[in-house]
Amino acid sequence: MPYVTSVERVARREERAEMLILALERQYHVSVPEEIAVRIRGTTDVAVLGRWFELVFEAKSFEEFQQRIQS
Repeated sequence: MPYVTSVERVARREERAEMLILALERQYHVSVPEEIAVRIRGTTDVAVLGRWFELVFEAKSFEEFQQRIQS
């Protein structure tokens, strides 16, 4: 497995966060509210970002997505 620097890890996490925001906007045809975007960008656990990304396609609405990430 290749060595990944901390800078590369941060860049990957930031990339995943931006992809999640884009997926939300495309899936639900909304502008992601700033408080949700800040929460997504502030999440350091890539596993959580991955679960939220999957949730984009499971939730029936943006409101359901918001409720489920709160719990």
